Amino acid sequence: MSELKVRISAQKKVKLGKILVPTVQDSASLIITVPIPKHELKAHFPYNYKVLMAKRISTGSFSNAHVFPGGKLDESDTNIMWQNHIDSSAETNKQNALIKFKVCAIRETFEETGFLAATKPPTNTHFPYNYKVLMAKRISTGSFSNAHVFPGGKLDESDTNIMWQNHIDSSTETNKQNALIKFKVCAIRETFEETGFLAATKPPTNSRMRDNQNTELLQECISSDSKLLTSRLNYFSRWITPEFAPRRFDAHFFMMNIQDIDTVMLDQINQKHNSSSSRTSMQVQDSELMYMEWKTPQEFIDGYYKKNIELATAQIYLLMQMKQFTDYKALEQYSKYHDKNNLVVPFISHYHLTLNPAIHVITFPGDYIYKQDVLAEADFVGDKPGEKFNRLFISKKKNGETIVSLKENIRHDEDVKYIDRNIFVEKRISDAKL
Repeated sequence: MSELKVRISAQKKVKLGKILVPTVQDSASLIITVPIPKHELKAHFPYNYKVLMAKRISTGSFSNAHVFPGGKLDESDTNIMWQNHIDSSAETNKQNALIKFKVCAIRETFEETGFLAATKPPTNTHFPYNYKVLMAKRISTGSFSNAHVFPGGKLDESDTNIMWQNHIDSSTETNKQNALIKFKVCAIRETFEETGFLAATKPPTNSRMRDNQNTELLQECISSDSKLLTSRLNYFSRWITPEFAPRRFDAHFFMMNIQDIDTVMLDQINQKHNSSSSRTSMQVQDSELMYMEWKTPQEFIDGYYKKNIELATAQIYLLMQMKQFTDYKALEQYSKYHDKNNLVVPFISHYHLTLNPAIHVITFPGDYIYKQDVLAEADFVGDKPGEKFNRLFISKKKNGETIVSLKENIRHDEDVKYIDRNIFVEKRISDAKL
């Protein structure tokens, strides 16, 4: 029940006189019955069918209770594109108000149990995602020790070398003087040094490059007549470490969406294994990283929930962004739009103290309570009509698990709604119908 995992344990409430009444939340459940096999009929006499129920965990709503699978209505359940992905027998009911609840019941049942009531089974084990993201676990010493991070690192003097103008791909010709170019070069160089993956027009075929990732990358590009694919890097986010941190960084995050036609890059990825001793493989720089992982955004978030991995605030926020996009084309479309329209603003986290020590609220620029300390409880809920929100809720459960929720509505784009699956994402189930 992935969407339920990102809710805060505290209920939203409305005030009626002096009584606080919980807000009514639309939800749907699925009661599934199946025939009992003939050889089992005697044991269940007089019934010839069974019903599916599930026992909930000890925390959260209906703790320890047996329930029918289901959950809260999601905005994606009302997507008009579902009209093409519900079975034809429901043709006359497509405008029926119940359709969204039927979609919700099927979706929640699938997310909770893996059972999908559709004409075809899910085609990939990472459903509904059709892409993965690369992250790496850092070593136990140094910055962000033991945390999962996106590959990258500090800007080096070599990244500003004017000679790079001849060794970045030609589609960035008009932007070669752009201040971002040095950061793109830095991101590509650091990724190569840390993982062995080089985003360039030619793979790192020189044995010196394979055996010594710290060698001068510019000189290698010159000798091999290779160019870095800086045009493929979409500017996605910028984070500045808060003032109280012992070490501060101004980190620029770029997104590269690799396609099926990118054979040079895919050849570097698909044949690689962390355990390989060959330097032709993607392999971590063991002085900084322990290992690499390719997972869906939801899988990384789930690992954080269960305390299997550690994530810094920037990584949590960015993964929560990406998890809204189940289709890689939709994510690529958004990252390009984000880059083209200069939507990146510097983020500095502001941590708020709440009445509940188990719940942390972190706000970012654009949120109406950003950098304010004395606030009413209602300001933390994030449900004030007309207000702008850009915040993370992080809560700790009694069993030690962490729950994260991202609430953001600061964008004003007519073409794109930030974190809105109805705009960019159709949940793809091959050509199946519910």
